[in-house]
Amino acid sequence: MIKKLLESVLHRSSYLTNTLYSGEGYIFMLHRILPIEEKIKFDYNSSLAITPKGLEDFIRQFQENNFDIISLDDAFFRLKKPKKNKFICFTIDDGYKDNLTFGLPVFEKMNVPFTVYISSCFPENRAIYWWYFLETHIKRNESIDLSSIGINFKLNNLIDEQSKLDAFQKASQIIKPLSYEKHKEFALKICGLTQEELEGFNKQNNMTWDEIFELNKSSLVTIGAHTTDHVSLKNQSFQNSKNQIQESILLLENKLGEKMNHFAYPYGALTDAGKNEFNILKSLNIKSAVYNHPGSVFKQHLEFPYQLPRIGLTDETSISRLKKLFSGRLHFEFNGSNKILG
Repeated sequence: MIKKLLESVLHRSSYLTNTLYSGEGYIFMLHRILPIEEKIKFDYNSSLAITPKGLEDFIRQFQENNFDIISLDDAFFRLKKPKKNKFICFTIDDGYKDNLTFGLPVFEKMNVPFTVYISSCFPENRAIYWWYFLETHIKRNESIDLSSIGINFKLNNLIDEQSKLDAFQKASQIIKPLSYEKHKEFALKICGLTQEELEGFNKQNNMTWDEIFELNKSSLVTIGAHTTDHVSLKNQSFQNSKNQIQESILLLENKLGEKMNHFAYPYGALTDAGKNEFNILKSLNIKSAVYNHPGSVFKQHLEFPYQLPRIGLTDETSISRLKKLFSGRLHFEFNGSNKILG
């Protein structure tokens, strides 16, 4: 009797979750599309990359399972007039060169639209890849000490893989909210890089303006904005946050000769953007903005377009996790009964 009751409750719970929280569609987040030999160079940051084959395989699976892969603009039409099939949108952050060299051929082969959010510091060759520099620093050293840049954070005895990985995760949470200037100070003073090395890393990894123009020629591509300096907006002053958003949008509009309608919050946790950012984006007539936080997209997002959820997609993303996403269970797990983030 108890077993049957539990089965009934679980079945009903699963049905209600699927009905209430599966939404109308889903937005996937990518950063880098890299061959496996390049991806494994930074294993602590493996969540930032997917192989071309992995991306193609996921797209094929989604298409074979009757998902409609559409642009962000079309997603808003779908929210107004939902269809039987769920939709999927692909988005890519920052402005990496591999988006053009390895990503575009996959999307063109599969005839799939996607949005690329450009942070101005990437084509200007002044991005601070602190997440990569931190990984290299920790792998090469048995301690990390941020006191020389005015931060009381120190970890010793980093002598095995687990202690180093833990240190990377802890230090990332300390470094992420900092200003662009502090990120640069970290790279120069803690990691020991030179200005020339910073610029060289940028030139090796970032799209140039000409490459962004080339990417934007594809009818499958939508370009969006992603701040000037790739900083956590909510952790900056209001004026700096406004400047980061506004100047990145204006620069892209001037360079590309078209209006920017879409925006992505750097890092994208719920602690990285809030009401101030929503209001700034609204004042600039931006159509949508995305987090990096799991969830489903609902009709209600028509009224809250600056609070869209996204979920990362890598070669390691499991089928079970995707099933949880598509059933609505992942949304409920991360957000409870709240359909709108923030």
